[in-house]
Amino acid sequence: MRCLLLVLVLATAASAQPGNAGLRASFLGSLNLQDDALILREALFTAFRQTEPDASRDEHADRAELFAFFLVANGITAEDVIRLAESGVDVLHAITANERPLAEQSLLADLVITADVVAPVEDTADGYDGGALVRVVQTHKGQAAADTLIVRRRGDRDAALVPGQRYLLLVSNGIYRYGLHRRGTEDAVPEDERPYRVSIYRQYLMDGETVVWSGYSAEDTARALAEVRAVDEALRNE
Repeated sequence: MRCLLLVLVLATAASAQPGNAGLRASFLGSLNLQDDALILREALFTAFRQTEPDASRDEHADRAELFAFFLVANGITAEDVIRLAESGVDVLHAITANERPLAEQSLLADLVITADVVAPVEDTADGYDGGALVRVVQTHKGQAAADTLIVRRRGDRDAALVPGQRYLLLVSNGIYRYGLHRRGTEDAVPEDERPYRVSIYRQYLMDGETVVWSGYSAEDTARALAEVRAVDEALRNE
C-alpha cells in the first residue's frame, strides 16, 4: 500500500514545474536534475503532512525541498525510490522518522566507507573548515574514486577526525560539490581533483570491526553494514 501511494504521488507530481529554490535549484539545474528533485519534493511533502500534522504547510514544504535536494544530490532518483520500496527499503521513512537505522542513513550519502585517518588537512581554500586525508579500508555503498580521499568538515558540527583512528564514514561527493557552488569557491579546486574530495554526513568511530555505539556489538555492526550493502545493491539494480 505504501509503495502504491508513493507511485501515485510521483505520477501526480511529474506534471508540475520546478520552482525557484535559489542556490539548490541552480546547482541541480547545472546537473539537469530538477525534475527528480521536484517529484521527490512532492512525495516528501505528502509524507510530512501525514507524519507531522502539527507543523505548518511552509515547514513541510521547506523540509521536503531540503531532503529532496539531498537525495538527488546523492544520486537517488524517483525511480530509485520505487525500486528501493520494492526491496523493502522505505525512503520516506528514512527521511521522516526521528531515528534511522544505518541503512536508511546511507541514503543521504553517496559513499559509505570504513577508513583509517592518515593526516589532517588544514587547507581552507575551498571554503571548508579543514578535514583529513583518509585511506579507504572497505567500501559499503557507492564507489570510492581512489584508495585515499580528502574528507572535508562542515565546521564545528563535525568533530575532527583523529589520525591513526578508524571510522565508519557516510560522506558525499555531490554535497561537497554543492558546497563549492554555494560558497563560490569552485575555482579553488580543479575539476579533476573534485572526485577525490567528499564532505561528511555522519562519522562513527570504529574499534576494530565494531562501531563505537553504546551497547553495539561486532555482530550488530556486521548486520548493519550488510543492510547498507543491500541498499547499495538495490540502487545498482544487482
